[in-house]
Amino acid sequence: MSSYRHRYHAGNAGDVLKHALLIEVLNDLVEPKLGRLVYIDTHAGEGRYTLLGTGEWTEGIGRVDAAEPSAELLPLREALARCGAPLRLAGKGGEYPGSPQLALTALRPTDRAVFIERDPETSALLRRLVGSDRRAEVKTGDGLSLAKAVLEGTPSENTVVVHVDPAYTDKTEWTDIVGFLYDLREARPFAVIMLWYPVKSLTRPNALHATLRKSGVAASVVELQVTPLDIERNALNGSGVVLIGATASCVSRCAAIATALGPILATHEGRFTVRTLGWT
Repeated sequence: MSSYRHRYHAGNAGDVLKHALLIEVLNDLVEPKLGRLVYIDTHAGEGRYTLLGTGEWTEGIGRVDAAEPSAELLPLREALARCGAPLRLAGKGGEYPGSPQLALTALRPTDRAVFIERDPETSALLRRLVGSDRRAEVKTGDGLSLAKAVLEGTPSENTVVVHVDPAYTDKTEWTDIVGFLYDLREARPFAVIMLWYPVKSLTRPNALHATLRKSGVAASVVELQVTPLDIERNALNGSGVVLIGATASCVSRCAAIATALGPILATHEGRFTVRTLGWT
């Protein structure tokens, strides 16, 4: 497994899409006041990151912070505000929350969150961050196998959301993840699963979609390309999210969020592409 530190990419355009859609997915489930929700994060990271004076965040959350507020992005802005101190994005030293901290802002007092992180040092940082929150549990180890173990011990009446966010530093992660999603869906047919992936070209995303479709797992896709794919750069051209088990209205709102983010995050002459797919 290759070494990966998300702190160097925190707050970038991929994070913004991922976190905006994660908040939408969670809000869609907690607002109807369903039973207890169990949230599982398979690649949790540190939970909060200090932003450098310059970095990928300047093309991500920095742009969102400077943009005119919109209804589509209001839930993300509110979640960021609930995470504590202002982001102070104007200069070095600002902070940006990761998915664990953002998820906790959406969960109710009776809900449960399980954060899984492979790297012991990173896991320790996350444990210190959320340690006082009785809803949260941090586990150290392989996210995919531990997520399955957590599901086995989760009562069937609980609503389950699984957030899957690999680093994709190894090519096998693109293929291994399909088997995991299939097994998860078989074990928990009504779970809501959210898989984030990077876009540098469409080769691997398209293969992921095709393999997932062939496996028989129904899903929807919301993808945002902020840089034209024919422009090579040492950064992401975009990212996408596979949604499994989400309501049609939630998927529609996620597409609207991506469309609202497009002109804000576009890096080249305002050009962006929102791609939506779905299969049953």
